[in-house]
Amino acid sequence: MKVAQIGFGHLGKWHAEKAKKVYGDNFIAIVEVNETLHEGIKSIYPDLIVTSRLQEVINDLDAAVIVTPTTYHYEIIEECLRNNLHVFCEKPLTETFEQSLRIQDVLESKKDLVLQAGHSERFHPCWARLKGTLESSRMLKLTRRAPFKGRGADVDIVQDLMIHDFDLLYYFFNETPLSISANGAKIISNNLDYVSALLTFSGNRTAFVTASRVSVDEQRELVAVNQNGELKVDLLNNFFEKSICENGSFKKVEHSYQRADHLLVEHQEFFNSITKSNPPVVGIKDATVVMKMIDLTLKSIKSGVEVSW
Repeated sequence: MKVAQIGFGHLGKWHAEKAKKVYGDNFIAIVEVNETLHEGIKSIYPDLIVTSRLQEVINDLDAAVIVTPTTYHYEIIEECLRNNLHVFCEKPLTETFEQSLRIQDVLESKKDLVLQAGHSERFHPCWARLKGTLESSRMLKLTRRAPFKGRGADVDIVQDLMIHDFDLLYYFFNETPLSISANGAKIISNNLDYVSALLTFSGNRTAFVTASRVSVDEQRELVAVNQNGELKVDLLNNFFEKSICENGSFKKVEHSYQRADHLLVEHQEFFNSITKSNPPVVGIKDATVVMKMIDLTLKSIKSGVEVSW
């Protein structure tokens, strides 16, 4: 299975490291349009083909890992699929919901191909222990705050950070929201830098999601409430705590967990999906649902009203 990576920016450097570990000698090329980076890439990966044009290597490939700016995702994914390549694309899958639907249509005629979206927060080891609790929760609060780092500012904070929590909500509840109400602000970039969204689900369940890239501190936290009490997960520091009611009072139980190498696991899962015919952990349906959640959030912010699914 011959694999190439398309894009070698900040995140691309980490992807290439994992790709080399997982695909070994079958990782054969890096495509990077910025030719000033080529010498540096060759110094790290002297055995790889380094080119600025995908067409130079596309006929030799079986799979592509896409780590370019979001604005180029759609055209590259479409080209790869039409050339019968399996695709692992970093989030967000596409720039717009409509583009993700068109990718879905292309995949309908390419049923043997794997498309995996890079929603890395799926791979926290704690979910295996907590998913049952989260599925039964009535209220969820997800907070994701970070300092402004410049990269990623070509898209709204919704596509940059909030997308992770939208994917987690769909993973936990396995259903789409009934409605979304959101507001946001442009603070340091030309795109939305701070957004809050309220999502309602069936069974009178709600989720409140906040994402910021203008904070001094960094925070990735989930709080869930169900009939047994409260669950808090600190995704930054890798621990969770439960408040459990016993004899009319609550006690706190804490657990820590090892952080996984999310990118490495994503590449391993992509490889297994292709070689063992496993369904992708985050496939086209998941990615398209998340893209619609993003679309409705932005529409709610623009219109100032709640929007229905």
